[in-house]
Amino acid sequence: MEPAKKVEVIIDSLDVPEVLDGLGRIGIHRYTAINGVVGHGEGSDSVAAPFLSAFENTYVMIVCSDAQAQQILDVVQPFLKRRGGVCLLSDVQRLT
Repeated sequence: MEPAKKVEVIIDSLDVPEVLDGLGRIGIHRYTAINGVVGHGEGSDSVAAPFLSAFENTYVMIVCSDAQAQQILDVVQPFLKRRGGVCLLSDVQRLT
């Protein structure tokens, strides 16, 4: 096992193409993205109505090195400031 960082981001689905493009520009090409994430936060419910995918959230998870984690945070932060969302950074152990 080797130490790694896990970055978890929940963002507005409308921002996902730009975020993934930004990740690609910094060399991040491996991630997991799950569309249609719903939940309840401090402000209000995040519930996607049927056929209104524009109001959905997407969960993106990336496992990376320490240096890559900071670059990812730099890419994601403007989107969080613009529309809100959640970003979590964790220390993890990657099975090799």
